[in-house]
Amino acid sequence: MKEIIEQLGKTFPFSVLTKKELEQLAEDASAIALAQDESLFQAHSPSDGFYLVVSGGIKLIRNNPGQGRLILEFFGPGELVLEEGLFENTAHSSEARPIGAVKLLKIGHKAMRKFLESNANFTSSWFQLASARLNCYRERLESLVFMDVERRLAGALLLLGKKFGKKDDKGTMINLKVTHQDLSEYVAASRETVSLALGDLRRKKLLQAKMRWLVIPDLKALRKRAEN
Repeated sequence: MKEIIEQLGKTFPFSVLTKKELEQLAEDASAIALAQDESLFQAHSPSDGFYLVVSGGIKLIRNNPGQGRLILEFFGPGELVLEEGLFENTAHSSEARPIGAVKLLKIGHKAMRKFLESNANFTSSWFQLASARLNCYRERLESLVFMDVERRLAGALLLLGKKFGKKDDKGTMINLKVTHQDLSEYVAASRETVSLALGDLRRKKLLQAKMRWLVIPDLKALRKRAEN
């Protein structure tokens, strides 16, 4: 219980709750551990709560039969796995799968509604979170429409570096195994095109491969490529 309270207390928007409220919320929370080959939830399965990533990563996937699939978002430690529908007890619209071994906390819709109805500060913080998420999706849509594959890929690597990056003597290591296929499904390009773009970034010394991990030597230089 103590670990759950500490995890919630350092995660926005739960960080605005009082100690007593965090204790009450923790009573409803349950811990979940997933292996690489499991799903957190499938599209069309019942949606009855929210999931907070404690360690590892989650990719939110939208499948379109006959047309392929798109990774809508990567969620890292300290992030809520959010999709549309929020508090509706409806079916999930997407599939959520782990990247590596993942630990999460599940919080039911009923418990969340209780604090939204009783704590104006929490409600305001929740709207801030929802607004930020909408802004991310707007920027993502613009990148898919207006940017070439290499720029989209550079942006994706910056995002992964921010969420899963670990500093070492080589730069920022993306401390999670993300495949070329994952990247292609995130930037909406073929796997072959993404592999070529990754090769170009390596030749420009904007990216390195270290064993099975990707390393960003210079975040500022990669950001410049993502913006221009």
